[in-house]
Amino acid sequence: MVVKKTVWGKRRSRDVIRLTVVPSLAMQSRLGEKGVAELWEMRHYLGTDQSISGGYMVCACTALMKTKCNLGATLARLTVGLVMLPHGLQKTIGAFGGFGFSGTMELFTTKLGLAWIVAFLVIMAESVGALAIILGFMTRFCAASLAIVMVGAVFMAHLQHGFFMNWFGQQQGEGFEYHLLVIGICLSLVVTGGGAFSIDRALSSKAGTASGSCCG
Repeated sequence: MVVKKTVWGKRRSRDVIRLTVVPSLAMQSRLGEKGVAELWEMRHYLGTDQSISGGYMVCACTALMKTKCNLGATLARLTVGLVMLPHGLQKTIGAFGGFGFSGTMELFTTKLGLAWIVAFLVIMAESVGALAIILGFMTRFCAASLAIVMVGAVFMAHLQHGFFMNWFGQQQGEGFEYHLLVIGICLSLVVTGGGAFSIDRALSSKAGTASGSCCG
C-alpha cells in the first residue's frame, strides 16, 4: 500500500489520504497481517493519533460545514430561522398560543396519523433545527431537514387549498405559497452553507477549509 504525497500541503494531503484509505470490513479481512501492518505504518506517516476511520468522519463533518463568507447566506439563514423558530416554540413549550409538546405530538399522531418518531423529528426540525440555523450550526443538515418538513406539510395539509394563503378568509385552509418560500430559502442554504458569522464557518476555518477572509 503506497502513500503518495500531494502538493496541497500537509493538512490537505492528510485529509485526502484519510478519505481514500478507509477499508471496508471485507477488505480488512483480505489485507491480512501484512496489510494491517501497512495501515499502522500509514497512520504513523500521517502523524496522527486518531484512527483512519475517525479521520474520515471528521473530514465528512468538516465538508458539511464548509462555507464562504457570504452575507447573503447569513441573511437567508437569519430570515428562515427567525420565522420558523416561533412555530417550533409553539410545538415545544406552547408559546404564542401553541399546543406544547404533548399536545402537538397527540395532534400529529392521532389526527394526522404520523408515526411518533416522525412527529418528534418534525418538532425538533422546527425548534432545535431553527435555532441551529439562526446560529449557523450544521446549517446544511438543518436546512435540508426543514425543507423536507415543509414538503410533507404541503402534501399532507395544504395542497388541496391551492397556492394562495387564506388572505381573505374565503378558503377552507391555507395554501402552500409560504411553504414554497421556506423550501426555496432552505435549499439555497444547503448550497451555500451558513455563510458569514456562523458557527459552521468558525469551525471550518479552524479546520483550514473555509475560504475568504472577510469575517470570522
